[in-house]
Amino acid sequence: MFMRFLNSFLNRSRFRENRRGVSSLEFAIVAPIFICLIVGCVEVSRMCLLRNISQNACYEAARHVIAEGATVQDGIDRANAILSRVGNVSAKITINGADGSRGSDGKVVNELQFDTPSVRARIEIDLRDNAIFLPCWVWGDQQICSEISVRTERYRGYFDGTEIN
Repeated sequence: MFMRFLNSFLNRSRFRENRRGVSSLEFAIVAPIFICLIVGCVEVSRMCLLRNISQNACYEAARHVIAEGATVQDGIDRANAILSRVGNVSAKITINGADGSRGSDGKVVNELQFDTPSVRARIEIDLRDNAIFLPCWVWGDQQICSEISVRTERYRGYFDGTEIN
């Protein structure tokens, strides 16, 4: 008799009834943390992608401009074309200090000349302007900066043709 009572007491669903809603509570605790982790991973991977593509765009713009006849605007257009592969990226692109703006005479300020010995391309991307999920105050004034300096093909000062026998 006592064993039957004990078995019925232990098998009762009294303990199971108290566990109703536990999985909902666990989900409510774990889900925000998990979602924050996923969003953080997406943002960090996008920033890594922006860093890599800005380095590539900087290199390609400089390589495009070193050829004879190329202009600053050609290099900026080339860099913008590469940056647009990942969406609408707001970036500041300068080549030898020129951003493609025109002066009062209508000419591009700091345009490359025939005797320009080297080209320095620089791309600055503000993280707060290019974030997907996280608000701008998370990134602050952080920037991705890529810069490269290459010699031009148009400058003749590096090689003097009279040295060849």
